[in-house]
Amino acid sequence: MIRDNNFGKTEAIVNRVFDLIGSSADAFLGLEPADRTALMIWLHAKVANQLKTADVFSQYIDDRFSKPCELDQRELSFFDDLAYRILSPEFLGIELSPVGPLGASSTLTKVSQKNILVTIRNLEVLADLTVALALECALRRSKMLKTDSKNKEIINLSSSGRSLRTQSFEDIPGFTSHFKAFALCSGGRDIGHEVFETSVLLDHLGFYLDLLLALNEECYQARNIIVEISDIRVIESLIDYAKADRQTLGRHTQAPDFKLFEYLGIEFPSLYPTVHDVSSDFWQQYGLERVANYCCQIEDKAINLLRSRFPEISFVFNLARIAGMGYYQSLCFKISADNPNNNHFPLVDGGMVDWSQRLLQSKKERMMISGFGSELFCRQFKDTSH
Repeated sequence: MIRDNNFGKTEAIVNRVFDLIGSSADAFLGLEPADRTALMIWLHAKVANQLKTADVFSQYIDDRFSKPCELDQRELSFFDDLAYRILSPEFLGIELSPVGPLGASSTLTKVSQKNILVTIRNLEVLADLTVALALECALRRSKMLKTDSKNKEIINLSSSGRSLRTQSFEDIPGFTSHFKAFALCSGGRDIGHEVFETSVLLDHLGFYLDLLLALNEECYQARNIIVEISDIRVIESLIDYAKADRQTLGRHTQAPDFKLFEYLGIEFPSLYPTVHDVSSDFWQQYGLERVANYCCQIEDKAINLLRSRFPEISFVFNLARIAGMGYYQSLCFKISADNPNNNHFPLVDGGMVDWSQRLLQSKKERMMISGFGSELFCRQFKDTSH
């Protein structure tokens, strides 16, 4: 029988739980969430009670998750201040909770739950700002749909915050276990003719490019800015066609020298200045005619406007993008640039996701999410010559 004067209220619950599960992991998983929480609270309290002050200090020194950001907080605050001065007031700024529902990231994004830090109260530490924004966006859309099932209003949300992921980033220059980012989320209803996609793409990309150019006017330097437009359905179809191993490809998502088309035995180029340059033979050979029409509409209605607005920026279509498989639904984009040391870094990533469709159980819902690695940028793009 457990006796714990500090947790007298949970004593009966914990004893009952131990009687139920014995040593069975399956039985533990079958417990009610409240019972699991009570047991985990009790166990961690027992562990904490055994720790000395020196133990806590030692873990703070050694644990990579506990280490603070090396940058001066003023620098990150300056980034956020500039971003919100540029961002359209249509985007509501949200101060997010540092935790969210257990399984939010793994169920929506298919990111492994092993990469998410889980709490003992059926919650998880924020690992992706866009997931939290998407949940809030879907909640607000659901309230609109209750009064008007065909509501077309677009919800635009933004946030700056810190995320934490448990995988090691030691092999990826500039990446850390927890990091600051600036994110956007737009949710609405499909009204046909790619109206939602082109509208929010102009908003998201236009903001990030304006912000990068404004940062270049300050104490940062981002050169050779490139915007890559993709449709994740292209690579999904090519992988199925070639019967390629997805896990093998997944291990190369951050490998800049990996030649995907060569690996898949595809003889067409993978990068094009414009989607209209892609051979019709390519689209026909892999049964992608509908995707081709979609991409052409996106270029004609949005990308060409951005080309005119930002003549100094390079826009290309990348047919070989593999990063984002299982994450994005169709249209996606990446912004990358060279830093003052001529090292090339990805800075912004975004695209269309099916999260609102699943959360609100409606195929008519549409959502675009995106994020800018603000800490990575401040760390790697500071112009030290000034």
